[in-house]
Amino acid sequence: LVPSQNLMVLGSETFLYSEGMISGGSPGMRFSEIAINQMRNALTTLGSLVRPEGLSQFANTVRSSILLYTAGLTHADLLDRLSYSVASAEKLLLRHSAESPAFKVAERMPILLSQEPDLSASDAAFAVREAYRLIARRELSPLAPYQRDAALLFSQNVNRILKVALSNLNSVSSIQEFV
Repeated sequence: LVPSQNLMVLGSETFLYSEGMISGGSPGMRFSEIAINQMRNALTTLGSLVRPEGLSQFANTVRSSILLYTAGLTHADLLDRLSYSVASAEKLLLRHSAESPAFKVAERMPILLSQEPDLSASDAAFAVREAYRLIARRELSPLAPYQRDAALLFSQNVNRILKVALSNLNSVSSIQEFV
């Protein structure tokens, strides 16, 4: 991903548009102290996952799932990112390898996200089904807008599941208990 900028200036008799790469390297991230204080607990919990030694089975699974999810974010292709998101979700939502991944993820994800005010269970389940369908047919054709939306919603939902898992890191010891 290349950092770029688009600049548009509109005036009563003026129009100027330019685009280009951001100079001086990639832009940094800046957070206010208030935002950092709000994220402090999450950052502390994430920090506890850096070293795998001494982690519970569940904490180690959450760590692996986060690593998969974030590795996927580095890919430019949406279907590559989606594949990593699916793998991350499966790691957190499947009890064992004999379970049907598409069915169980579609069943469990909406339950874990039921407290999200802006998400319906049917939308979450549709996004899961569409994600698995897109991965299975990834070489066939360009994505339609609704397919892109479903893929992005699925990835956002995996992010939400990771947050739920992080918030339960100290109270849950296994995937079976989490699911």
